[in-house]
Formats: sequence, structure tokens, C-alpha cells
Amino acid sequence: MKFKLCGDLDAPEWFLKEISVLTKLSCVRVKLLSIQIVKYLLGEQIDYQKVAKMTKVAELGASDVKALMAALTFIVVNSAKYNILEETLRTELEQLGMPKETCGSLVRSYRQHKDKLRTLFESQTLQLPRLDSVDWRVDYLLSSSSVEEINQPSVQLQLVIDGETHSFEVEDNKFRILYQELKNVQSMIESMNV
Repeated sequence: MKFKLCGDLDAPEWFLKEISVLTKLSCVRVKLLSIQIVKYLLGEQIDYQKVAKMTKVAELGASDVKALMAALTFIVVNSAKYNILEETLRTELEQLGMPKETCGSLVRSYRQHKDKLRTLFESQTLQLPRLDSVDWRVDYLLSSSSVEEINQPSVQLQLVIDGETHSFEVEDNKFRILYQELKNVQSMIESMNV
């Protein structure tokens, strides 16, 4: 079964196994653990003493606690990453086998921190330099000091990328290749947007 929580893919096997560990904890403890994860994602440190205290009741071993934290991190990160609606998240977590109360507490925690997490993830997304402007002109060279007759066009390009200016000269044949390749890229982009 495909889940939005998993990027419209099947849920990973390890995650399905950890759902059973999550069911051993009360909904309040799961919410408090998810808040610890959100704090960690936003740059704070996890309070491992609190985590140990919250998981001690369920008599979880160290590996179970790590797996539990990984599963909660998976839920929190993917919910924000894929911008999942609260009701969709609740439904999918219930379909994965989590108790209704636990799903509700996770969704409430998600609702409180969704905007902060989305802002954080957007700032960490790969961004390419932005082309601010392009200026060009064509010069037709008749001759130079070293050669009497050239009779060849030359293209002067000036690109402003993220506020920084880059100027260079391109020969006629190289400019034609550049122009053709840019047209090909533009048609590819337009075909993807259809």
C-alpha cells in the first residue's frame, strides 16, 4: 500500500516493525518524544535523560529506543517534507497500526511545528544560482592590429548571477551552439510543464 508519509511509496520494512514498539508507549510519551525530535531538527540538543525516563516505563532496550527515535524522526521529517494534511497523516498512521490516541498526539505535535519545519527544510534545499539579467551585443570585427581582414562577428555577453557580474566574449560558432542548446533546454522544460 502506498502512503503519502513515505513519498507515495510503500512503507519501509524497518518502519513497519517499529510501529509495534511505538504502541508500547502512551500517547503523551510519544508526543513528548516527538517534541524532542522537533527540537533536535531545529538545532537544539536532545535531552537523553528525558528520553530514557520516558521509555523506561515500557522497558525498552537501548536498540529499541534508537529504533523508536528513528521511526518518530521518519514520521516528523516526512510529514513536513511532503506537506501532509493533518487528517491524511492521522489516517495513514492508523492504517500502519498505531493506536488512535497516539496518532492524535503526533498530529497535534505536527500541527504545532509544521511551519517551522517546512521553513527549515526549504532553507536546506539545494538552490542553484539565480540569473538576474543578461545583456549582450554583437560586434562585427573588420580587422585588428595583427590581421588586416577578419570579417567575423563576435558576441559580447554580460550575465548578472546573484548580483555578481560576469562578462565574456563568444565567437560566432560557439554562440550558435550555445543558443541552440538553450533552445533545446527551453523546449524540454516546456514539455515537462504540460
